[in-house]
Amino acid sequence: MDEQKELKIEKEEKRQANEGENRQENRTSYPPFVRIVALVAAGILLVLYFVTLYAGLTTSPASPTLFKACIGATILAPIILWFCIRLAGHLSGKK
Repeated sequence: MDEQKELKIEKEEKRQANEGENRQENRTSYPPFVRIVALVAAGILLVLYFVTLYAGLTTSPASPTLFKACIGATILAPIILWFCIRLAGHLSGKK
């Protein structure tokens, strides 16, 4: 009976140790602001890709202008957002 209790205790200790390791692995060095900006950037790019596809497939008079604007924004948006993320990292004291 005592052996079973000891085995249960050992298993519980191992489980808790593994949970602690998993928590440490899931930690990130990025501040929450940077993660939010990255998610917003991904969302903006996704919307731009769909708008570019729509503009490319339709024959409305505004399609060529919309298509060019989306292609330009697809190139410029990541650059601007990368700059914002770098600036936030610099201002928070991380390089």
